[in-house]
Amino acid sequence: MSLAPFTAKVILSRVDGPAARGNDGRAIPPTRTESTISATIQPVRNRMVILPEGYSSSDARRMFSRTELRTVDQYNETGADRITVGGETFQVQSVKPRPARTLSPLRHTESLLLKLRKR
Repeated sequence: MSLAPFTAKVILSRVDGPAARGNDGRAIPPTRTESTISATIQPVRNRMVILPEGYSSSDARRMFSRTELRTVDQYNETGADRITVGGETFQVQSVKPRPARTLSPLRHTESLLLKLRKR
């Protein structure tokens, strides 16, 4: 079973490690690496998920992919993965692993993406 007609190529941007500190104590942002992955992106309906304050369903997407994605890890001080699709950049908010089943024979992850806001 091929999912090729339903997938899109998106850009995954991942932090390589935690932020470092310079001699003056200021944080030096970590570098990011980019790769292209296949995924299915869908809009989020109002009743599907509770979003953080200030976000609406138009700011969120659901993404299904076979690639493992990362959320923020405060303990290891690493940032969340970012996904760029259609010129818009989203941050991975949550990830749910989905095992292979009868109706979905491929192991994959379901992720909630939130649009990054301009500062």
